[in-house]
Amino acid sequence: MTDWLVPLLDAVIVLMVLEIVGFGWLYKRFGRGIPPQEIRLHLLSGLALMAALRASLADTHQGLIVLLLMIAGLLHALDIRNRWRR
Repeated sequence: MTDWLVPLLDAVIVLMVLEIVGFGWLYKRFGRGIPPQEIRLHLLSGLALMAALRASLADTHQGLIVLLLMIAGLLHALDIRNRWRR
C-alpha cells in the first residue's frame, strides 16, 4: 500500500538536505538570499519530521520515531523563540 511512498520520502529528504546546503552556499558565495542562520532551525525541524515519517513507514522501533518527533518539536520551539525575539 505504501511501497511508492518510501522512495518519495527519500527523495524529499534528499531535496531538503540539498536545500539546506544550497541556501548556505548561495548566501556564502554571493551574499544574497536568506541568511542560513535564519532558516536553519526551520528546515531542520521539517527534516526531522520527514525522518520520523520515513521511520514509521519502515516499521522502525517506536522509540526512534518518538525521538525524531521530539527533536523536531525542540527545533521548532527554538526557531519560534529566535523569531519571537526580533
